[in-house]
Amino acid sequence: MKRYFYVLLFLFVALSLPAAGFVADAYAAIGSSEGNFKIAVVRNASKIEVSNVDYSASKEYCRLFERNKIAKNFTAAISCSGGSLAINGKKTGAASVMIYPKKNSYLKINSKPYRGKFLIKVDSGSVTAINHVALEDYLKAVVPSEMEQNADLEALKAQAVVARTYALATKGKHKSAGFDLCNTTCCQVYKGVSEENPRTTKAVDSTRAQVIYHSGKLINAYYSASCGGYTESVEEAWPGAPAVRYARVIECPHCKKDAKMSWTYKIPQAEFVKKMRKAGFAINGVDSARLYDKTRSGRFNTVEMKGSFGTLYYSSEIFRKVFGNNNIRSSFFNIVIDKPKSVTKNFKFNGIDDIIKARADYNTDLLNGYVTFKGSGYGHGVGMCQHGAKKIAASGGSFRQIINYYFTKEVNIKKIY
Repeated sequence: MKRYFYVLLFLFVALSLPAAGFVADAYAAIGSSEGNFKIAVVRNASKIEVSNVDYSASKEYCRLFERNKIAKNFTAAISCSGGSLAINGKKTGAASVMIYPKKNSYLKINSKPYRGKFLIKVDSGSVTAINHVALEDYLKAVVPSEMEQNADLEALKAQAVVARTYALATKGKHKSAGFDLCNTTCCQVYKGVSEENPRTTKAVDSTRAQVIYHSGKLINAYYSASCGGYTESVEEAWPGAPAVRYARVIECPHCKKDAKMSWTYKIPQAEFVKKMRKAGFAINGVDSARLYDKTRSGRFNTVEMKGSFGTLYYSSEIFRKVFGNNNIRSSFFNIVIDKPKSVTKNFKFNGIDDIIKARADYNTDLLNGYVTFKGSGYGHGVGMCQHGAKKIAASGGSFRQIINYYFTKEVNIKKIY
Protein backbone atom coordinates (compact mmCIF):
# COMPACT_ATOMS: atom_id res chain seq x y z
CA MET A 1 0.00 0.00 0.00
CA LYS A 2 2.85 2.33 0.97
CA ARG A 3 4.50 1.64 -2.40
CA TYR A 4 1.38 2.81 -4.27
CA PHE A 5 1.28 5.93 -2.11
CA TYR A 6 4.83 6.92 -3.15
CA VAL A 7 4.07 6.21 -6.79
CA LEU A 8 1.04 8.53 -6.65
CA LEU A 9 3.06 11.17 -4.79
CA PHE A 10 5.78 11.05 -7.45
CA LEU A 11 3.23 11.45 -10.26
CA PHE A 12 1.57 14.38 -8.48
CA VAL A 13 4.89 16.21 -8.07
CA ALA A 14 5.95 15.47 -11.66
CA LEU A 15 2.69 16.75 -13.10
CA SER A 16 2.84 19.87 -10.93
CA LEU A 17 6.17 20.94 -12.39
CA PRO A 18 6.37 23.02 -15.63
CA ALA A 19 7.39 21.17 -18.76
CA ALA A 20 11.13 20.47 -18.72
CA GLY A 21 11.63 21.86 -22.22
CA PHE A 22 9.93 25.09 -21.24
CA VAL A 23 12.04 25.52 -18.11
CA ALA A 24 15.23 24.87 -20.07
CA ASP A 25 14.24 27.34 -22.79
CA ALA A 26 13.21 30.01 -20.30
CA TYR A 27 16.34 29.79 -18.17
CA ALA A 28 18.55 29.61 -21.24
CA ALA A 29 16.94 32.84 -22.41
CA ILE A 30 17.53 34.74 -19.16
CA GLY A 31 20.73 33.05 -18.08
CA SER A 32 19.95 33.49 -14.35
CA SER A 33 17.11 34.49 -12.03
CA GLU A 34 16.49 37.72 -13.92
CA GLY A 35 19.38 37.92 -16.30
CA ASN A 36 20.96 40.94 -17.91
CA PHE A 37 19.60 42.24 -21.17
CA LYS A 38 21.71 44.32 -23.53
CA ILE A 39 19.53 47.11 -24.93
CA ALA A 40 20.89 49.55 -27.52
CA VAL A 41 19.52 52.96 -26.57
CA VAL A 42 21.76 55.10 -28.82
CA ARG A 43 23.13 53.73 -32.07
CA ASN A 44 25.68 55.09 -34.56
CA ALA A 45 25.80 58.55 -32.98
CA SER A 46 28.50 61.15 -33.59
CA LYS A 47 28.51 61.97 -29.87
CA ILE A 48 26.99 60.64 -26.62
CA GLU A 49 26.79 62.69 -23.43
CA VAL A 50 27.27 60.73 -20.21
CA SER A 51 26.61 61.98 -16.67
CA ASN A 52 26.01 60.81 -13.09
CA VAL A 53 28.92 58.38 -13.29
CA ASP A 54 30.41 56.60 -10.29
CA TYR A 55 34.12 56.98 -11.07
CA SER A 56 35.24 54.64 -8.28
CA ALA A 57 33.04 51.82 -9.66
CA SER A 58 33.87 52.66 -13.28
CA LYS A 59 37.57 51.87 -12.86
CA GLU A 60 38.35 51.37 -16.55
CA TYR A 61 36.56 54.60 -17.43
CA CYS A 62 38.37 56.44 -14.64
CA ARG A 63 41.77 55.25 -15.91
CA LEU A 64 41.02 56.72 -19.34
CA PHE A 65 40.63 60.14 -17.72
CA GLU A 66 43.81 59.81 -15.68
CA ARG A 67 45.95 58.35 -18.48
CA ASN A 68 44.92 61.08 -20.93
CA LYS A 69 44.82 63.93 -18.36
CA ILE A 70 41.12 64.65 -18.96
CA ALA A 71 39.30 66.76 -16.38
CA LYS A 72 36.40 64.96 -14.69
CA ASN A 73 33.27 67.04 -15.19
CA PHE A 74 29.65 66.31 -14.33
CA THR A 75 29.03 65.52 -18.01
CA ALA A 76 31.43 63.97 -20.52
CA ALA A 77 31.03 63.94 -24.29
CA ILE A 78 32.11 60.63 -25.84
CA SER A 79 32.73 60.43 -29.57
CA CYS A 80 34.82 58.42 -32.05
CA SER A 81 38.23 59.54 -33.25
CA GLY A 82 40.50 57.46 -35.45
CA GLY A 83 38.74 54.20 -34.57
CA SER A 84 38.78 54.71 -30.80
CA LEU A 85 36.73 56.51 -28.16
CA ALA A 86 37.40 60.18 -27.53
CA ILE A 87 36.35 61.86 -24.27
CA ASN A 88 35.73 65.60 -24.45
CA GLY A 89 37.61 65.62 -27.73
CA LYS A 90 40.69 63.70 -26.49
CA LYS A 91 41.44 60.35 -28.11
CA THR A 92 41.77 57.55 -25.53
CA GLY A 93 42.85 54.55 -27.61
CA ALA A 94 40.01 52.43 -26.14
CA ALA A 95 37.42 50.78 -28.37
CA SER A 96 34.88 50.36 -25.57
CA VAL A 97 34.34 51.11 -21.89
CA MET A 98 31.87 50.02 -19.17
CA ILE A 99 30.33 52.78 -17.06
CA TYR A 100 28.45 52.44 -13.75
CA PRO A 101 25.96 54.84 -12.11
CA LYS A 102 26.35 56.49 -8.72
CA LYS A 103 25.05 54.45 -5.79
CA ASN A 104 21.24 54.47 -5.50
CA SER A 105 21.02 56.57 -8.66
CA TYR A 106 20.83 56.29 -12.43
CA LEU A 107 23.33 56.81 -15.20
CA LYS A 108 22.27 59.47 -17.69
CA ILE A 109 22.75 59.07 -21.42
CA ASN A 110 22.04 62.27 -23.35
CA SER A 111 20.32 63.60 -20.18
CA LYS A 112 17.97 60.59 -19.94
CA PRO A 113 18.28 58.38 -16.82
CA TYR A 114 18.47 54.59 -17.14
CA ARG A 115 18.71 51.71 -14.69
CA GLY A 116 21.74 49.42 -14.87
CA LYS A 117 25.16 50.05 -16.37
CA PHE A 118 26.31 51.01 -19.87
CA LEU A 119 28.80 49.80 -22.42
CA ILE A 120 29.92 52.63 -24.70
CA LYS A 121 31.69 51.37 -27.81
CA VAL A 122 33.04 52.42 -31.18
CA ASP A 123 30.72 51.35 -33.97
CA SER A 124 31.77 51.92 -37.61
CA GLY A 125 33.17 55.40 -37.07
CA SER A 126 30.47 56.38 -34.58
CA VAL A 127 29.50 55.50 -30.99
CA THR A 128 26.79 53.24 -29.57
CA ALA A 129 25.47 53.05 -26.00
CA ILE A 130 24.26 49.63 -24.78
CA ASN A 131 22.32 49.40 -21.52
CA HIS A 132 23.01 46.27 -19.44
CA VAL A 133 19.84 45.98 -17.38
CA ALA A 134 17.91 43.30 -15.45
CA LEU A 135 14.74 42.09 -17.15
CA GLU A 136 12.30 43.36 -14.50
CA ASP A 137 13.98 46.80 -14.46
CA TYR A 138 13.82 46.91 -18.26
CA LEU A 139 10.08 46.15 -18.15
CA LYS A 140 9.43 49.04 -15.74
CA ALA A 141 10.26 51.38 -18.62
CA VAL A 142 8.86 49.24 -21.46
CA VAL A 143 5.29 48.87 -20.15
CA PRO A 144 4.59 52.65 -19.84
CA SER A 145 6.34 53.21 -23.18
CA GLU A 146 4.02 50.71 -24.87
CA MET A 147 0.70 51.32 -23.06
CA GLU A 148 -0.91 54.39 -21.47
CA GLN A 149 -0.49 54.46 -17.69
CA ASN A 150 -4.17 55.37 -17.16
CA ALA A 151 -5.33 52.01 -18.56
CA ASP A 152 -6.95 49.63 -16.08
CA LEU A 153 -4.42 47.72 -13.99
CA GLU A 154 -5.39 44.34 -15.49
CA ALA A 155 -4.60 45.63 -18.98
CA LEU A 156 -1.23 46.90 -17.75
CA LYS A 157 -0.56 43.53 -16.13
CA ALA A 158 -1.38 41.78 -19.42
CA GLN A 159 1.04 44.15 -21.16
CA ALA A 160 3.75 43.35 -18.59
CA VAL A 161 3.39 39.58 -19.06
CA VAL A 162 3.30 39.89 -22.84
CA ALA A 163 6.31 42.25 -22.93
CA ARG A 164 8.30 39.97 -20.59
CA THR A 165 7.52 36.94 -22.75
CA TYR A 166 8.36 38.77 -25.96
CA ALA A 167 11.69 40.00 -24.55
CA LEU A 168 12.72 36.50 -23.49
CA ALA A 169 11.58 34.88 -26.74
CA THR A 170 13.43 37.40 -28.93
CA LYS A 171 16.55 37.93 -26.80
CA GLY A 172 19.55 38.02 -29.12
CA LYS A 173 17.57 39.41 -32.08
CA HIS A 174 20.44 41.87 -32.71
CA LYS A 175 23.23 39.59 -31.50
CA SER A 176 25.32 40.25 -34.62
CA ALA A 177 25.35 43.96 -33.73
CA GLY A 178 26.52 43.25 -30.17
CA PHE A 179 23.27 43.62 -28.23
CA ASP A 180 20.06 41.70 -27.57
CA LEU A 181 17.31 44.20 -28.40
CA CYS A 182 16.95 47.78 -29.57
CA ASN A 183 14.75 50.44 -27.97
CA THR A 184 12.32 51.02 -30.87
CA THR A 185 9.19 49.35 -32.24
CA CYS A 186 11.53 46.95 -34.08
CA CYS A 187 11.75 45.23 -30.67
CA GLN A 188 9.95 47.10 -27.86
CA VAL A 189 9.89 50.81 -27.07
CA TYR A 190 12.18 51.55 -24.11
CA LYS A 191 12.61 55.13 -22.89
CA GLY A 192 14.27 54.68 -19.51
CA VAL A 193 13.46 55.79 -15.95
CA SER A 194 11.76 59.05 -16.93
CA GLU A 195 8.93 57.02 -18.47
CA GLU A 196 8.27 54.93 -15.33
CA ASN A 197 5.27 55.54 -13.08
CA PRO A 198 3.77 53.81 -10.00
CA ARG A 199 0.83 52.16 -11.83
CA THR A 200 2.89 50.46 -14.53
CA THR A 201 5.60 49.51 -12.03
CA LYS A 202 2.88 47.87 -9.91
CA ALA A 203 1.78 45.90 -12.98
CA VAL A 204 5.34 44.68 -13.54
CA ASP A 205 5.95 43.84 -9.88
CA SER A 206 2.63 42.03 -9.39
CA THR A 207 3.30 39.76 -12.41
CA ARG A 208 7.00 39.29 -11.67
CA ALA A 209 8.59 36.34 -13.52
CA GLN A 210 5.30 35.36 -15.22
CA VAL A 211 5.50 34.41 -18.89
CA ILE A 212 3.31 32.74 -21.51
CA TYR A 213 4.05 29.35 -22.97
CA HIS A 214 2.48 26.92 -25.38
CA SER A 215 3.38 23.23 -25.65
CA GLY A 216 6.22 23.72 -23.19
CA LYS A 217 7.88 26.62 -25.03
CA LEU A 218 7.89 30.40 -24.73
CA ILE A 219 5.64 31.99 -27.29
CA ASN A 220 6.48 34.92 -29.53
CA ALA A 221 4.05 37.22 -27.74
CA TYR A 222 3.31 39.74 -30.48
CA TYR A 223 1.04 42.72 -29.86
CA SER A 224 -0.19 45.81 -31.69
CA ALA A 225 -2.04 49.01 -30.78
CA SER A 226 -5.29 48.03 -32.51
CA CYS A 227 -6.22 45.05 -34.68
CA GLY A 228 -9.04 46.92 -36.44
CA GLY A 229 -11.67 44.25 -35.77
CA TYR A 230 -9.76 41.03 -36.45
CA THR A 231 -6.30 39.92 -35.36
CA GLU A 232 -4.01 38.50 -38.03
CA SER A 233 -2.24 35.13 -38.12
CA VAL A 234 1.56 35.08 -38.12
CA GLU A 235 1.90 33.29 -41.45
CA GLU A 236 -0.36 35.75 -43.26
CA ALA A 237 1.12 38.85 -41.64
CA TRP A 238 4.63 37.75 -42.57
CA PRO A 239 4.51 35.29 -45.50
CA GLY A 240 7.05 32.55 -44.98
CA ALA A 241 6.76 32.57 -41.18
CA PRO A 242 5.58 29.24 -39.73
CA ALA A 243 2.00 29.08 -38.50
CA VAL A 244 1.50 28.85 -34.73
CA ARG A 245 -1.67 27.76 -32.95
CA TYR A 246 -1.61 30.62 -30.43
CA ALA A 247 -1.63 33.43 -33.02
CA ARG A 248 -4.78 32.89 -35.06
CA VAL A 249 -7.40 35.15 -36.57
CA ILE A 250 -9.58 36.28 -33.66
CA GLU A 251 -12.59 38.57 -33.94
CA CYS A 252 -12.13 41.63 -31.74
CA PRO A 253 -15.50 43.34 -31.18
CA HIS A 254 -13.82 46.12 -29.19
CA CYS A 255 -12.07 47.41 -32.32
CA LYS A 256 -14.76 46.35 -34.76
CA LYS A 257 -17.41 48.52 -33.09
CA ASP A 258 -15.15 51.48 -32.35
CA ALA A 259 -15.21 54.09 -35.11
CA LYS A 260 -12.13 55.72 -33.56
CA MET A 261 -10.10 52.79 -34.85
CA SER A 262 -10.84 53.79 -38.47
CA TRP A 263 -8.50 56.15 -40.31
CA THR A 264 -8.08 57.89 -43.69
CA TYR A 265 -4.92 59.06 -45.41
CA LYS A 266 -5.42 61.21 -48.50
CA ILE A 267 -2.42 62.30 -50.55
CA PRO A 268 -2.22 64.24 -53.87
CA GLN A 269 -1.22 61.99 -56.74
CA ALA A 270 1.73 64.23 -57.56
CA GLU A 271 3.12 63.76 -54.04
CA PHE A 272 2.25 60.05 -54.07
CA VAL A 273 4.22 59.54 -57.29
CA LYS A 274 7.15 61.64 -56.04
CA LYS A 275 7.53 59.57 -52.84
CA MET A 276 7.10 56.25 -54.64
CA ARG A 277 9.73 57.17 -57.24
CA LYS A 278 12.10 58.33 -54.49
CA ALA A 279 11.67 54.89 -52.89
CA GLY A 280 12.77 53.32 -56.17
CA PHE A 281 9.45 52.45 -57.84
CA ALA A 282 9.01 53.38 -61.52
CA ILE A 283 5.53 54.88 -61.43
CA ASN A 284 3.67 57.97 -62.64
CA GLY A 285 -0.03 58.87 -62.70
CA VAL A 286 -2.17 55.99 -61.36
CA ASP A 287 -5.39 55.11 -63.22
CA SER A 288 -6.69 52.45 -60.86
CA ALA A 289 -5.83 50.31 -57.85
CA ARG A 290 -7.10 46.89 -56.79
CA LEU A 291 -6.28 44.64 -53.85
CA TYR A 292 -5.55 40.91 -54.02
CA ASP A 293 -4.53 37.97 -51.82
CA LYS A 294 -7.12 38.54 -49.14
CA THR A 295 -6.20 36.98 -45.82
CA ARG A 296 -8.64 35.29 -43.45
CA SER A 297 -8.78 38.45 -41.34
CA GLY A 298 -9.89 40.60 -44.29
CA ARG A 299 -6.53 42.24 -44.98
CA PHE A 300 -4.89 42.23 -48.41
CA ASN A 301 -1.28 41.30 -49.11
CA THR A 302 -1.00 42.61 -52.68
CA VAL A 303 -1.90 45.92 -54.36
CA GLU A 304 -2.26 46.14 -58.14
CA MET A 305 -1.77 49.58 -59.72
CA LYS A 306 -2.40 50.46 -63.36
CA GLY A 307 -1.41 53.48 -65.38
CA SER A 308 0.50 54.52 -68.47
CA PHE A 309 3.48 52.73 -66.88
CA GLY A 310 1.62 49.45 -67.23
CA THR A 311 0.56 47.18 -64.38
CA LEU A 312 2.63 46.91 -61.21
CA TYR A 313 2.15 44.85 -58.05
CA TYR A 314 3.22 45.86 -54.56
CA SER A 315 3.15 44.34 -51.10
CA SER A 316 0.66 46.26 -48.95
CA GLU A 317 3.45 46.76 -46.36
CA ILE A 318 5.44 48.76 -48.94
CA PHE A 319 3.06 51.70 -48.53
CA ARG A 320 3.49 51.77 -44.75
CA LYS A 321 7.26 51.98 -45.23
CA VAL A 322 7.08 54.67 -47.92
CA PHE A 323 4.43 56.91 -46.35
CA GLY A 324 4.97 56.13 -42.67
CA ASN A 325 3.20 53.95 -40.11
CA ASN A 326 1.51 56.99 -38.58
CA ASN A 327 -0.19 57.79 -41.89
CA ILE A 328 -0.98 54.27 -43.13
CA ARG A 329 -1.52 52.71 -39.73
CA SER A 330 -2.07 49.11 -40.77
CA SER A 331 -2.31 46.85 -43.80
CA PHE A 332 -6.06 46.60 -43.12
CA PHE A 333 -7.00 49.13 -45.84
CA ASN A 334 -8.59 49.83 -49.21
CA ILE A 335 -7.34 52.30 -51.84
CA VAL A 336 -9.44 54.79 -53.80
CA ILE A 337 -8.03 56.69 -56.80
CA ASP A 338 -9.78 60.07 -56.90
CA LYS A 339 -9.45 61.44 -60.42
CA PRO A 340 -10.07 65.12 -61.18
CA LYS A 341 -13.15 65.99 -63.19
CA SER A 342 -12.05 65.75 -66.80
CA VAL A 343 -13.16 67.96 -69.68
CA THR A 344 -13.76 66.25 -73.02
CA LYS A 345 -11.25 67.46 -75.58
CA ASN A 346 -11.32 67.10 -79.36
CA PHE A 347 -7.82 65.95 -80.19
CA LYS A 348 -6.36 66.25 -83.70
CA PHE A 349 -3.47 63.85 -84.13
CA ASN A 350 -1.38 64.97 -87.06
CA GLY A 351 1.74 63.11 -85.98
CA ILE A 352 3.61 61.31 -83.25
CA ASP A 353 4.33 64.59 -81.41
CA ASP A 354 0.60 65.19 -80.97
CA ILE A 355 0.14 61.71 -79.47
CA ILE A 356 3.05 62.24 -77.04
CA LYS A 357 1.63 65.64 -76.00
CA ALA A 358 -1.86 64.19 -75.45
CA ARG A 359 -0.41 61.45 -73.29
CA ALA A 360 1.60 64.00 -71.26
CA ASP A 361 -1.52 66.14 -70.77
CA TYR A 362 -3.43 63.04 -69.60
CA ASN A 363 -0.75 62.19 -67.04
CA THR A 364 -0.67 65.81 -65.83
CA ASP A 365 -4.43 65.71 -65.28
CA LEU A 366 -4.10 62.47 -63.32
CA LEU A 367 -1.50 64.02 -61.03
CA ASN A 368 -4.03 66.64 -59.99
CA GLY A 369 -6.12 63.90 -58.37
CA TYR A 370 -5.68 62.06 -55.06
CA VAL A 371 -4.80 58.62 -53.74
CA THR A 372 -6.84 57.80 -50.62
CA PHE A 373 -6.14 54.99 -48.17
CA LYS A 374 -9.07 54.05 -45.93
CA GLY A 375 -8.37 51.57 -43.19
CA SER A 376 -8.80 50.34 -39.65
CA GLY A 377 -6.47 49.42 -36.81
CA TYR A 378 -2.92 50.37 -35.93
CA GLY A 379 -0.01 47.96 -36.39
CA HIS A 380 0.44 44.44 -37.76
CA GLY A 381 -2.57 43.06 -35.87
CA VAL A 382 -0.88 39.84 -34.68
CA GLY A 383 -1.37 38.65 -31.10
CA MET A 384 -2.72 40.88 -28.34
CA CYS A 385 -4.72 43.91 -29.41
CA GLN A 386 -3.87 46.62 -26.88
CA HIS A 387 -7.08 48.55 -27.54
CA GLY A 388 -9.10 45.40 -26.99
CA ALA A 389 -7.09 44.51 -23.88
CA LYS A 390 -7.93 47.89 -22.35
CA LYS A 391 -11.63 47.43 -23.14
CA ILE A 392 -11.71 43.92 -21.63
CA ALA A 393 -9.99 45.18 -18.47
CA ALA A 394 -12.36 48.15 -18.22
CA SER A 395 -15.32 45.74 -18.27
CA GLY A 396 -13.86 43.69 -15.39
CA GLY A 397 -11.71 41.13 -17.23
CA SER A 398 -8.45 39.88 -15.70
CA PHE A 399 -5.03 39.91 -17.32
CA ARG A 400 -5.25 36.12 -17.66
CA GLN A 401 -8.57 36.41 -19.52
CA ILE A 402 -7.05 39.00 -21.84
CA ILE A 403 -4.08 36.75 -22.64
CA ASN A 404 -6.25 33.68 -23.15
CA TYR A 405 -8.60 35.63 -25.42
CA TYR A 406 -5.93 36.87 -27.81
CA PHE A 407 -3.49 33.95 -27.60
CA THR A 408 -6.23 31.31 -27.18
CA LYS A 409 -6.97 29.09 -24.20
CA GLU A 410 -4.21 26.73 -25.30
CA VAL A 411 -1.55 28.92 -23.69
CA ASN A 412 -0.60 28.96 -20.00
CA ILE A 413 1.04 31.48 -17.71
CA LYS A 414 3.88 30.29 -15.47
CA LYS A 415 6.38 31.84 -13.08
CA ILE A 416 9.93 30.97 -14.11
CA TYR A 417 11.99 32.47 -11.25
